[in-house]
Amino acid sequence: MEHASDILGWCKAKENFPESLWPEAWPEANTYVNHWESDSKMHPLDTKLRQVLWDEIEKKMQEWIPTASSFSKSSLYGVRVYREGHILAPHVDRDPLISSAIVNIDQEVTEPWPLEVIGHDGFAH
Repeated sequence: MEHASDILGWCKAKENFPESLWPEAWPEANTYVNHWESDSKMHPLDTKLRQVLWDEIEKKMQEWIPTASSFSKSSLYGVRVYREGHILAPHVDRDPLISSAIVNIDQEVTEPWPLEVIGHDGFAH
């Protein structure tokens, strides 16, 4: 795998192997996702794919924030699978996540799933 665009094929192949989906362990008080109603699953990333994604995301972040002199990589969780009934609640990321990225790999939905990000300007984007 050499490009981030290859991840969709990788994920589709993994969907055929449910044992490759790991349940996420959320602290009881965590409300980022509604894990108490619908357990979320994650595709763990191998080392090569993780590096490909880091590189691609860093390029995009540099385009988005051209004034940044450098970036520190802190968290790359894997590919979270959201299914019907899952909720990603509004939240503020913790330090040191000054800039964050969500990469939508694929979706098959009957209606669009909204994602709003509140910018430093106070407006939803």
